[in-house]
Amino acid sequence: GTGASASPTPTPAGPPSATIDQATTVDANGATLNGAVDANGAVAATTFTYGKVPDLSSDTTTIDATPHQVTGATTTATTAVIAGLEPGTTYYYRVQAVNSVDTATSGIASFTTSAQAPAVVTGAATDVDTTTAKLAGTAKARGSLSSIAFEVGTSPTLASVDFTYTADPATVTGNSDTDVTADAAPLTPKTTYYYRVVATNSIGTTTGPTRSFTTAGAPSALTDAAVVTSGTQAVLTGTL
Repeated sequence: GTGASASPTPTPAGPPSATIDQATTVDANGATLNGAVDANGAVAATTFTYGKVPDLSSDTTTIDATPHQVTGATTTATTAVIAGLEPGTTYYYRVQAVNSVDTATSGIASFTTSAQAPAVVTGAATDVDTTTAKLAGTAKARGSLSSIAFEVGTSPTLASVDFTYTADPATVTGNSDTDVTADAAPLTPKTTYYYRVVATNSIGTTTGPTRSFTTAGAPSALTDAAVVTSGTQAVLTGTL
């Protein structure tokens, strides 16, 4: 008779493979990372690692890919949506697959988030005198070099700007708040002024809230008549 056929020998599992693809849906604060993994016959756990260091040697974040568990012996697309990124910044990323046989790490790809209009806050004026005042605020470039100035006027809405003072520093970069100041002079004594900080970059212009200060009044003096108290003495009087 005919003997029973032998069962096929299962293909042993092998090390996984991982390749990186171009990021998509990139905006100022987020992106979708894309890659591909072949589990090669054993369940493979997949993750993405990203950061701002080109070789991803430090300051990185690792998150699970979707799908996190890849099976089979064919290429499976994997993705991860990331958020909370800084505008106008280059990020680097890679995908990794780990199965019971080995670990596979893809090459490194990169993307750059889009810049945003700057962010500003108008601070309090200090050292207010009869004709001078020091203006203050903060500015954040948000990914594009931003020029900073202060607008000053006697209109509460600043519909008419009387003075524009270049801030110190005149430009800011990066995604951190930078303190900016300007010396306003010459001003008119005993006058209420309104002011705000203004920042402009390649994306747009942002104005901070309007604040105000009042300069001190200039002193006045009146000389009164002298009163003679004796042949050699007199009392000199005046009014301030």
